[in-house]
Amino acid sequence: MRKALTYENFDVLLERTSGRTYRARVVDAPAGEAARVEFTLPFEPLELENFLLRIGQPRRVVRSVDAPETTAIKVFGGQLYHALFHDDVRVSLERSPQRNRRQRRGAAAVRHPGAGRVALGVPLRSGP
Repeated sequence: MRKALTYENFDVLLERTSGRTYRARVVDAPAGEAARVEFTLPFEPLELENFLLRIGQPRRVVRSVDAPETTAIKVFGGQLYHALFHDDVRVSLERSPQRNRRQRRGAAAVRHPGAGRVALGVPLRSGP
């Protein structure tokens, strides 16, 4: 019988420093904590508001892969990823799955503490 995978969290704390500028710090990850990095939210306030309005109330329970909302979510996520995951935070993210494999655990699950949800004003996934 196969043993169920155990997953480790990858916790990033996001703090607003000013305007659209934030500080990100890995506070718990399989590869350890990381130094703070600064990043600028890659969206203007109006763009963010329009995005949230567009994807906020799904008309269907499940979106199809080719739905316009799915494309918008992928673009939004990609831009946010590239802004946030650089320097030490990116190194920690890349090393975490390697460490998990050595310990025979599942890939790191990205989790955003409550401070991040409030700071960005975006409904981020919280928990594995």
